[in-house]
Amino acid sequence: MMMYLRLFFISLILLTLAGCRSGEKIAETTPPRPVFTDDPTQVQLITSDITLFWEMFDRESPLFTKLEVDAQYFNAGTTALSLFYNEKIKSSDAFSHLLNNRFDRRYYEKVRRNTTKIPEQRDQIIHALQGLKKVYPEAVFTDVTFVIGKLGTSGVLLPNGQIVIAAEMFSKEPGMDLSYLSPWHQLVLRTPNYLPVIVLHEMVHLQQNKFIAPDEKQTLLDRALREGSADFITHIVLDTLLNPQLLDYGNAHEQAIWNRFRRSMNKTDYSHWLYNGNAGIRNDEPADLGYFIGYKIAEHYYQNSENKKRAIRKIIEIQDGQTFLKRSRYAESFK
Repeated sequence: MMMYLRLFFISLILLTLAGCRSGEKIAETTPPRPVFTDDPTQVQLITSDITLFWEMFDRESPLFTKLEVDAQYFNAGTTALSLFYNEKIKSSDAFSHLLNNRFDRRYYEKVRRNTTKIPEQRDQIIHALQGLKKVYPEAVFTDVTFVIGKLGTSGVLLPNGQIVIAAEMFSKEPGMDLSYLSPWHQLVLRTPNYLPVIVLHEMVHLQQNKFIAPDEKQTLLDRALREGSADFITHIVLDTLLNPQLLDYGNAHEQAIWNRFRRSMNKTDYSHWLYNGNAGIRNDEPADLGYFIGYKIAEHYYQNSENKKRAIRKIIEIQDGQTFLKRSRYAESFK
């Protein structure tokens, strides 16, 4: 009874505030640009938003509402968290519903301990960034903010140049039972030892951004190359695949995937190839196969280049997807 009374009074408050909050974005002011450095050892791992999340979680569990997650988490955290909300969360109502779902909440509770142990990965993360500096001496770096997200996005380079990683995506234990989650989640949720991999992937995006016009509308080919080449460079540096399920499936169906992809690659609709999560799984086909195609084009370019160091530079500095595809000779491999 007390729980229902609590929910009733919270609902009244939300109705009262609805007018002033309608359409409000969490961060309205121009965000500061992050500090960049050419020394990877200077990169800081910022985890205060994770502490904030669990403080809110303990106060409000088992019933969460928009008002509470806004006031105690999204509006109380770092600038990076506010921007991450605008880019990827978008609805604190939906976030509250996620936490109120007993299956999703079960996962959050099980990975809680690992989300608080991210600083233990610092040496491995810095080592990965040093590896990028070795193969691409022009690399610059910035601090990395870790947050608790909505089980949908692994990491993101924000428009102002900040990097945010969703810790819940990289906190499962080996062999953890995930059968109560979606098939996509069962494929993509990772253990903490993948944190250096996702940080490096996003740091490659930071390098790529210098060669892309800010307001440029990229084609599917351009975007697939951006994502897939970041995976490829990460693999070169760490000898680890961020998305092994894509390579396993893609290599077994490569020509069919390419034939489908090339018919859409000059369009600007990414929905069937990138960032499509559960919607992309058809039968046994994984989502995000655009990453696979971008990876294979970059790999083909690299393998056909005599000067491997120069090839890495060219892969990171792609400006024209069509020109790079032609120079990779990837399409010719199917003739």
